[in-house]
Amino acid sequence: MKKFQRFDLNLIGGLTCLLVITKDNLKKIVSHAMREFPNEACGIIAGRKVKDEKFVEKVYEVKNRAKSPFRYEMDPEEQLKVFQEVEKSSLEVLGFYHSHPHSNAVPSEMDKSLAFYEGFSYVIYSIPLKTFASFTWDGKNFNFEKIKVI
Repeated sequence: MKKFQRFDLNLIGGLTCLLVITKDNLKKIVSHAMREFPNEACGIIAGRKVKDEKFVEKVYEVKNRAKSPFRYEMDPEEQLKVFQEVEKSSLEVLGFYHSHPHSNAVPSEMDKSLAFYEGFSYVIYSIPLKTFASFTWDGKNFNFEKIKVI
């Protein structure tokens, strides 16, 4: 597997938080994205928050009902099951991930129109550029969130 590159963005919002994710969990996201190519893959990230840091402990794949290369729509039944499992395991839903099979790791207008969960992380993996980035949604805009890979 190729080495991951960080996608540095200064053009979208300000730094709001730090998302800490293991190499193994990042590889799970990339693997899911590659299996779903040419369509977008999507899923949920869960873990613990400590002050301004979010520690990803588990990655859950969720079916993309849209089956589209330009948008994702999480299967609501799977999403509910994941939320319940996360709650039972005493973790928190930290956010969501999805892939961009044909573009960079910046939220699209479609992503913005479908964003719903304020304060949650939205991780995007760009397949063609092999880059990833994370953003938080404030209800109107995405704000860049720094990622630390451990």
